[in-house]
Amino acid sequence: MRPSALVDERISELNPHRPECLPGGRKYSIEIGRVKSSRCPGRCYRGLELAADRGLCDVHHNAKVFLGLRFLFYHHAFATGPIGIRVLCPGLLGRKNELCYTPETADGPGGKCCASARISGSCPMTPLSTLSGMETLEAFTDALVARMKGVVPEAEVRLKAPIAWEILRLKKEVNAIILGHNYMEPVLYHSVPDYTGDSLQLSAVAAGTDADVIIFCGVWFMGETAKVLNPGKIVLVPSTKAGCSLAEGITAEDVLRLREQFPGAPVVSYVNTYATVKAVSDYCCTSGNADKVVKHLLDAGYREIIFVPDRYLAENTARQVGARFWMAGGDEQHPPADDGPLVIGWSARCEVHELFTPQDVENVRRQYPDAVILAHPECSPEVIAKVDIAGSTKLMVDYVRDASTRRIALFTECAMGDNLAAEFPEKELVRSCALRCRHMNTITLEDTLHSLQTLTPRVELDPDIIMQARRPIDRMLAIR
Repeated sequence: MRPSALVDERISELNPHRPECLPGGRKYSIEIGRVKSSRCPGRCYRGLELAADRGLCDVHHNAKVFLGLRFLFYHHAFATGPIGIRVLCPGLLGRKNELCYTPETADGPGGKCCASARISGSCPMTPLSTLSGMETLEAFTDALVARMKGVVPEAEVRLKAPIAWEILRLKKEVNAIILGHNYMEPVLYHSVPDYTGDSLQLSAVAAGTDADVIIFCGVWFMGETAKVLNPGKIVLVPSTKAGCSLAEGITAEDVLRLREQFPGAPVVSYVNTYATVKAVSDYCCTSGNADKVVKHLLDAGYREIIFVPDRYLAENTARQVGARFWMAGGDEQHPPADDGPLVIGWSARCEVHELFTPQDVENVRRQYPDAVILAHPECSPEVIAKVDIAGSTKLMVDYVRDASTRRIALFTECAMGDNLAAEFPEKELVRSCALRCRHMNTITLEDTLHSLQTLTPRVELDPDIIMQARRPIDRMLAIR
């Protein structure tokens, strides 16, 4: 078996004549179609494999066959360089169509193609590349209506489509990139973002952009994180009302007091904090890597770790790594004496996720016994104990896309369920709640257009805060 072609994706354009590279922080799929050539009858495609040349990349072979074989891979946003993807074939693999080609190389001459190939960027990083390329407002509107069918009423979509169309036009004019968090309302999420995902994914993607302006359709701490990672760019958050109960639940002064109470204990701040809190922290974490960060510190010999501000994420993480949990600021002035490792939490909670109860899980089990239930780790430990899978919004997106399970219930902000229902219509997303984040809900298409027109509201941070807040993020990224 020898390598054939380096396959690359530039949104929707492939150049078959030269090796290319894939940008980081994106999910891709490659589909290898059934054999097209009489020279290779019937079974050649079964020997095809996918290989990654370099960079941080997860490659998965999905057993679900569409036209032939489908490969899924994720090139991590924090990879040190681009990655080349090779399609490996047991025979000669060459020109059959524009997407599958082997030029003459030292390995031998190009051959004839025995399979067709197609590559596309998929959730969570570029869900709307096909719609953003529409040539007319009418075509764009019709495509958006089709995408939103069963999720958003057609009349509402047709009302919002011209606003989205104007945003797409104007962002090219000012050289802007739009980042859409998973919790954005469905029409916005599926119409204007260049990238969608969780907050740190999106900030890392933005760090490599050539755009002059970054519009973060999310809450304010996300815009601050983007500014920390992109200090030289204009960063906009369309609404000044887009706060966060977690970020507002702790201050830098609170962290400094905890440091005095527990000298020598490292401080891990959840990414859902303002830059001033990150600036007095040692490490950052996300809901997807909190356990890795805490375990890294335990392995380094620390017996006490301060974890702020989310009480439930801290407690769930402590249980996951086998540590004790104690909440600072409660009735007890000091944690009980014990030799085991200790995670010291804070009292803030997500005002959406704290509303989910164990009874909600039981209700879904009773009504949909075949559903797989996923919950965000910002939910209480009692809820987490009853669900099937706990994980970040990225984990939820990956599961909905990849799992063979058809019926899935998500215990998280409910706009995400709508967004995934529109993106994966073959899956049934159980509507287990009607909980919207009031802060995320302040980000609208109208405000996004106004933000583009006026280049406001801007995220401005003191240069010293930017420098100090960058350190815990870099330390987090250094953990593998």
